[in-house]
Amino acid sequence: MNTFRSFTDSFFSIRAVMFQAVTLLLSVTVWAGDNKVDICHTLPNGNVNLLNVSTRALPAHLAHGDYIPESEICGDGIDNDCDSTIDEEDCTSLNFFGQCPVPTTTSTCIINIATGAATCDNGNPTYTVSTTSGLVLRLDMSNWTTVRADVDLTGMVDPDGANWILNIGNSPSNNGWAGDSGHFNNDSEMQLFGYTLTVYHNDLAGNGQALTQHSAFDPDGDSATAIVCDSYFGWESSTVPYIDLFDAGIFQIDGDEPDVAAGVKNDQQLYIGINRTVGSSGRDGVGAQALTLIFGD
Repeated sequence: MNTFRSFTDSFFSIRAVMFQAVTLLLSVTVWAGDNKVDICHTLPNGNVNLLNVSTRALPAHLAHGDYIPESEICGDGIDNDCDSTIDEEDCTSLNFFGQCPVPTTTSTCIINIATGAATCDNGNPTYTVSTTSGLVLRLDMSNWTTVRADVDLTGMVDPDGANWILNIGNSPSNNGWAGDSGHFNNDSEMQLFGYTLTVYHNDLAGNGQALTQHSAFDPDGDSATAIVCDSYFGWESSTVPYIDLFDAGIFQIDGDEPDVAAGVKNDQQLYIGINRTVGSSGRDGVGAQALTLIFGD
C-alpha cells in the first residue's frame, strides 16, 4: 500500500471539499446581500419599461433618470406605474373624477366636520349651513362642473340602525328617501343609510330609485368616494370597485335646468350632509370621520 499517495489523495479531497464549501458560503453571502428591486427604466426614446435590478445597481439607475414605480399620479405627465401609459384612466376616469369632464383646474378642500371650516388650495366654494347633529355644507358649483367627496368611514357604530352617514342633494331641504316636501323640482339626492347607498331621481323624473347598492362599504372601517357632475353619480369603496350612473333625472348642476317649483334655477348648488341629512337634523347618524372635497372645472 502506498501510504504517501493515500495521504496525498485524502489531503487534496479534503481541500476540494473545503474549497466548495467556502465558495458556496461566499455565494450565499453575496446572494443574501444582493436583493432585487423593480424600477421603471427610461429608454432612449423616452418610453419606460419595468426592470428588476440588484439593489447595488439601484443608485446608478436612479442617477440617470430611472425611478421606482408607484401608483399613477394624476396630471403629472409621468408614467408613474410603468405600464407604458401616461396619466391613464386612473386619473381621468374611475379613480379621479369618474366619467365627468376632465378638469384643467381643481380645488381641494379639507373639511373640519365639527365646524365646517374648509382649508382649500384654490378657492373655497363651500358654505356652512348647519353644524347641528352633524354638518351641512352648501357647495357653489357655478364655477365647477364636478365635485368628488372622499369620506373616511372608519368610525362606524351600529350602521344597521337609523343612521344617515352621507346625504348629497340638489335641494336645501333634501332629507332622505327622495324628495324635499315639494320645495324644488331639482331635488335629486343620494343617501348612505346604514350599509346601503341609494340615489333618487328628482321630481321631474318621478322621485324613484335610480341606483341602489347594498354593502356599499366595509363596516369594519373603510374610505369611500362619491363623484357628482351634471346627470352623473359615481361611488367607490373597498367593497364596491366602482359603480356609476348617467341619468338626466339626477343632479342638475350645469345651470340650464329651470326649477318650476322654486321659480329659480337652483341647479348650480349642491348640498352635502355629513352624519345627517341635508334638511333634517332629526335624521342623523355617526360614522363619517373626515371629509375632503375636490372640485373640478
